[in-house]
Amino acid sequence: MTTGTPLLMRWPWLSRGRALAVAAGAVAAAVGIAALHRHNQRGFLAQMDQALPMSVSLSAQTLGDWIAVRATHTRLLATAVSNTPAPLTNTGLVQPLLEAMIAEGGFAGGRLEAPDSIATLSPLRTLPRTGRVTMAQFRAPVIRNNQTVGTVLLELGISEAAFPHFNAAAPDDRTQRTALLLGPAATLAPNVLRGSRTPVVELLAASEAGGNAPAPAAVSVPASLQPFVARGTLASSVYATVITRDAPAHGIGPGLTGRTVVYATTPVPGTPWVLVRERETAELLALIQPSLLVTDVILGVLTLLIIGVVLLWWRTQHQHREAETERLRATFVAGVSHELRTPLTQVRMYAEMLRLELLSQPDERARALSVIEKETERLALLIDRTLAFVRTGQPAEPLPRDAVNLADGVRRALDAVGALAAERRVHWDVQVNESLTVHCARDDLQQVLLNLLDNAIKYGPPEQTVTIAAQRMGTHHDTIQLTVRDEGPGVHATEAETIWQPFRRGRAASESDAAGTGIGLAVVRELVQRSGGHVMVQSPVAGATHQTAGATFVVELPAAV
Repeated sequence: MTTGTPLLMRWPWLSRGRALAVAAGAVAAAVGIAALHRHNQRGFLAQMDQALPMSVSLSAQTLGDWIAVRATHTRLLATAVSNTPAPLTNTGLVQPLLEAMIAEGGFAGGRLEAPDSIATLSPLRTLPRTGRVTMAQFRAPVIRNNQTVGTVLLELGISEAAFPHFNAAAPDDRTQRTALLLGPAATLAPNVLRGSRTPVVELLAASEAGGNAPAPAAVSVPASLQPFVARGTLASSVYATVITRDAPAHGIGPGLTGRTVVYATTPVPGTPWVLVRERETAELLALIQPSLLVTDVILGVLTLLIIGVVLLWWRTQHQHREAETERLRATFVAGVSHELRTPLTQVRMYAEMLRLELLSQPDERARALSVIEKETERLALLIDRTLAFVRTGQPAEPLPRDAVNLADGVRRALDAVGALAAERRVHWDVQVNESLTVHCARDDLQQVLLNLLDNAIKYGPPEQTVTIAAQRMGTHHDTIQLTVRDEGPGVHATEAETIWQPFRRGRAASESDAAGTGIGLAVVRELVQRSGGHVMVQSPVAGATHQTAGATFVVELPAAV
């Protein structure tokens, strides 16, 4: 076979339909693996979406406590300053108190100012500076004699380096970005606003995600985020909407840099701030990509193995059928040869004896002619059966159906096998009413009867009685049931279906001395089904007597109107 031979010709067991089925299965498997890959990705992101709010809530609570402690420090300092008898200046006795509180609370600086009306409304305000640390101002009034005589102001820097302290779950994890936002004007008190124009969302401070490089200590907004803030990307992010709800939120959407992230937000208790933590989906998917690829490879290999097993099974089945067909063909040829050889030998022998005038007595010559006639009928039956089998395997035009008298058909069939029946001394018990007619092709009925009667004669014992009976069946008596029962070994129940297949013979038939081709019953089934009928075999009852044993073939044909 040349290399240019089409695949289906080199692999005859791989039909076009099977090839399309394999291709469709491979495509379906690939689509399924891709869908499972996407499902696992979505599932992983959904798990992160459910886990991140807890982390953010802990961080917001920690940040809120941190702010509350420093607000308390500011109030304590204001109380201490109120109790000093010295004048309210940033020198003298007030200066040591300021320095002690700055050192104790970790403030960046502090001072004493004149009374400030803002302090009566908001003890906390932020002063973000581009390129500088975001400053949080804590204010507390200094009250003497029930009058506000001054304001204590302490400042605290919030930078990128501060955020790990608020991430109690994973303080060393820099794969996630944490930010502190100031919400829109509608959610804040007027005294925390700066100027007449308030942005939708303002970034106060943020940490940078990715890598383990040390964070710059003097910048509240990382340099990599500043271009996005400058271009207004923050205002178009998902946070511009979610923080207006003044409640925790989480989900998947555009983040600080405009890229898709898994985010969670929650208000910081006691402040006008919103704490945000986000993880870029691309980064998360990159973390699980190796394991997903391993899963995809395993599923792909399993798919290929399944396809390979199916192909191997098809190939094995094809080879088995080829071997079985070859064996059946050899069996058929051997059976036909055996059936032809016996009558031909008899015909030739008696013909030569007659030609050589070796039979001088009249009764001897008559017997020779009878044998020649009998063997010729046997040959005719074999040829008719073989031709009928060949015809049933071809898409030929169906023969016209007529109203055929069943009793007349039975008589003609009995006449055709008369010589064979006489040789084995077979007795006929015919129970067919003359009024029964079937709707089928006359030649088809004749061939069915000849095949069934020939089998009954061949596989039954000598001097047996073969019963042929017929009756009307069905609710409307529209079916004629014909039965042919012999007294032979019968057909085992396990072989009730296989004997109708071409070249298949029952175990009892194969073990007998009678030659056969295995096509007679296949022809019967094909002709009966073509006539709109049904045929089956009834096995002998266990423990049956000689009178009740044998095979009973039941043929059901439509009755003629």
